[in-house]
Amino acid sequence: MTFSDRLRAEAANLLRLLDTFAQTPVLVVGDLTLDEFITGQTERISREAPVLILRHETTRQVPGGGANALYNLARLGARVFAVGVIGDDPQGEVLCRLFTAAGVDVSGVVVDGDRRR
Repeated sequence: MTFSDRLRAEAANLLRLLDTFAQTPVLVVGDLTLDEFITGQTERISREAPVLILRHETTRQVPGGGANALYNLARLGARVFAVGVIGDDPQGEVLCRLFTAAGVDVSGVVVDGDRRR
């Protein structure tokens, strides 16, 4: 039996487990980071070093590290409680906004003014 066959056979059980996520409290203690993905078009190569010079088009910010795991759990419907340290900077603010929008309890997140980028 292939993995796909087994997955189809267990689909009802998997959906039942996902339905119980709303009642499942999950505590995530981890490295709370924000990943930034910058996209653009290459304008040229720098004369000073072999570095591409980009024309910025978009920046996408998503939870990274342990923050990614807790964000994914929250998006699946779990009641997630975050514990960790973030910097007192714009990236920390974005991370807390993303958590709050996903329904994550951020009362265990400590903002440290000495921890920056």
